[in-house]
Amino acid sequence: LSNRWLVLGLLLLIYIFNYADRFLISGLVGPIKREFGLGDGFMGLLMGPAFVLLYILAGIPIARLADRSSRIKIICAGCVVWSMFTGLTGLATGPVTLALCRVVVGIGEAAFLAPAYSLLADYFKPERRGIAFAILGLATYFGQMAGYAGGPAIAAAYSWHSAFFVMAVPGVILAGL
Repeated sequence: LSNRWLVLGLLLLIYIFNYADRFLISGLVGPIKREFGLGDGFMGLLMGPAFVLLYILAGIPIARLADRSSRIKIICAGCVVWSMFTGLTGLATGPVTLALCRVVVGIGEAAFLAPAYSLLADYFKPERRGIAFAILGLATYFGQMAGYAGGPAIAAAYSWHSAFFVMAVPGVILAGL
């Protein structure tokens, strides 16, 4: 097994949990709304524009940083940040703490994509990058499924809080790898 395929495999796993953590809240909207008495408007804003705006705004300076420093350290730091704040989302006590945690999840997740593609460009020759990028792109679908299905399954057995705690663990482990 070539080192480049190992790198791609690790990046794929990290990206799957990046997406799973992002979409976890979507599968748990009902119990979160009930507990905090929130409306569709607040949850829609939290899952859509608020998350995306910060993800985009953080992504550009992080991409510039990745051009000048260790992409691996940036990816690992982002993975730890989004995973920790995914877990902390389970400790939210109301709309403000819920929103703050999700904002930091978005900022942490912004530290993945640009450094990952740049790293893969170093490991794969131009004629092989298409397949590497396509494989990495599979994470968006597997991650969405994990977030939409895994979170509600955990919540059904325990609580929505537990779903955030459980889903945070793999990202911290992967950052260490």
